[in-house]
Amino acid sequence: SPDNPLQQEYWLNRNQRLGKSYWSKGSKYYSVAQNQNWICPICGGLLLNGEEIETHHIVPVAKGGTDDEYNLQHVHLACHKQVHSKTQTQSQKARS
Repeated sequence: SPDNPLQQEYWLNRNQRLGKSYWSKGSKYYSVAQNQNWICPICGGLLLNGEEIETHHIVPVAKGGTDDEYNLQHVHLACHKQVHSKTQTQSQKARS
């Protein structure tokens, strides 16, 4: 089980092996995942745990962000929705 602390290293290694087949080794997207240690930065869970993955721009393109590796994060779909719902809520509060 990925929740068993005694098996943490096994699951991390397994996640890395899955990543090598999910993204081409040496690609920008592979590097992003590797820089994150194959962990979702929002929930802290294993990135490749069976959930759908999306690539998130830390600084939105609409606000001058780029598609460069340093501005990207791979996150679970649900985590991505959570990030954007918080951003939208904060924007609405700022306008009030």
